[in-house]
Amino acid sequence: IKASKVSPRLDPYTFGVELELMFPQGTRPKLQIEAAMQAAAGPGWRTKKDGSIWCSAGCDDCVKAEVVSPILQGTEGLLSIFNALNAIQDMGPSVNTSTGVHVHVSSRHDRACGLWSGWQH
Repeated sequence: IKASKVSPRLDPYTFGVELELMFPQGTRPKLQIEAAMQAAAGPGWRTKKDGSIWCSAGCDDCVKAEVVSPILQGTEGLLSIFNALNAIQDMGPSVNTSTGVHVHVSSRHDRACGLWSGWQH
């Protein structure tokens, strides 16, 4: 996403993300993952258990966690996501077909017409 193209249109919206991830055995979600994300991306980032995640073959003892952002807004919100992901990258997160990403978008306006039309990948 090119922030210069998105930020003017993104400002009226709030959003949040939920990332379903697996981590190597021994990773402590509350102590390690949340602390790293909050230090890099600001307060409000948290982890919670997600029973829909299953460990891949050969990684039966993985740590399953859903990473949840606080309510975010505008370019600063996008930067918070990037900073949080960078903070946990060295912890070895992985994904499989049981994991996913959820994005929640809200508007301060009654109608959110055209939100997606200006986004670029």
